[in-house]
Amino acid sequence: AGLIWYAPFFVYPLLAFPVAIGLLLFRVESKLGRHKQTMAQYFRALVTVFARNKRSLAAAFGSTFIAVFIWFGNLFFLADTLATRFQIHGFHRGLLLSLPILTVAITAIITGKYLQNINLTHLTTLGLLIIGAPLLISLILPDSFLIYGMVALVGVGFGLTLPSLNTLIIGCVEQEERGVIAAFYGSVRAMGSALGPLTFGWIMSYGDLVTLISAGSLGVIGSLLAFVFIKQSD
Repeated sequence: AGLIWYAPFFVYPLLAFPVAIGLLLFRVESKLGRHKQTMAQYFRALVTVFARNKRSLAAAFGSTFIAVFIWFGNLFFLADTLATRFQIHGFHRGLLLSLPILTVAITAIITGKYLQNINLTHLTTLGLLIIGAPLLISLILPDSFLIYGMVALVGVGFGLTLPSLNTLIIGCVEQEERGVIAAFYGSVRAMGSALGPLTFGWIMSYGDLVTLISAGSLGVIGSLLAFVFIKQSD
């Protein structure tokens, strides 16, 4: 981007075209038969799934939205803060913005390996708490924590939360219902990623203090929501 502002956009086709060719060559599509649904059938199936495990499932979707909302909003907040408050631009800013992504990836890989032996409700609760607490703690710690510690810890929390919620939500339904629940789950995640930066941008107009308190409190509320209402047995 330092060379030409639109150069990064060429990364997408360079990555996407080889993957598309690979999908065609190796035929990774499932051999299971497809069952096409009308929109009415889809929503009826969704209502049926929610009726069975409504409390735990609603809490799991709510926790997903909160985690994704804070995650993308926090990245927007971090990018803006690095540029305006700390005057960090270009490659250095990109490097710092990659830190939370790296912690998410590493944490998610480790978490995924041990999911079968962990209580997923407790893991979700812990993850959301780790997302929210650093945002609140950063109010009383030096600026260096805001740049390095907070973003890394939020990444760790997100890396703990999302794999466990993936397993809880997709695993709560039978094979033939997973397409329905996965579609709705994807919509919830997309809504969180769309509204996060938008809402953070609005809250940031009231200052860093309000932004960090609001986001941190939401993370803590999400952890309580998960702990009280998500039952792994459901």
